[in-house]
Amino acid sequence: MMQINGLLTNFLKGDDSFAGRRPQGTEAKLAQEVKDYMERTYDVTYTGPDIQRIQRVASPVIAVSERPNLYFTFGILEAPEYNAYALPGGYIYITRPLLDMMETDAELAAVLAHESAHITHIHAVKSYERQVALTVAGVFLAVATGDADSYDFVQTIGDIITVGYSKDQEYDADATGLRYIARAGYDPEAMLSLLNKLKHLEYR
Repeated sequence: MMQINGLLTNFLKGDDSFAGRRPQGTEAKLAQEVKDYMERTYDVTYTGPDIQRIQRVASPVIAVSERPNLYFTFGILEAPEYNAYALPGGYIYITRPLLDMMETDAELAAVLAHESAHITHIHAVKSYERQVALTVAGVFLAVATGDADSYDFVQTIGDIITVGYSKDQEYDADATGLRYIARAGYDPEAMLSLLNKLKHLEYR
């Protein structure tokens, strides 16, 4: 609880620089690309009682975020893994096993708050831009060394789509998500409960 209180104090005042904005530019283009990628890779459910529950739980979380006017789309991935994905433009996907593991709305809110923080702080766009910079550098190096024919452009595109978030971004999403659920009226201890469950899964 001391750690939670410390995070709540440090992140009580949010950055409203993205408030009220709709996806545009790079974020809007990435949103469609990665959505298509997810739907090619997974069997996705967008309707039904479980989606309605997710929307109900997420609504107060999004309302207290830096981008309360952003339209979020939620999907359930019919896959055996325990995971959740935050994609640019307001797309959040959660796998069926992870959803079933959430015993309370507060735990589900903790997952959704973490993922929505990635979106409201445009982490994916920043990761994409960093990957593009690395790609451009790789292309120039390949051309300079005369090895351009062996440069794997297809793999590079795949890396851009599937690149993960940095440790700093994950910490930011944890801390921001904690602030979100506290402001939305959910029990902040649900974040600890969720992390303990994930640690147990990792141990298994």
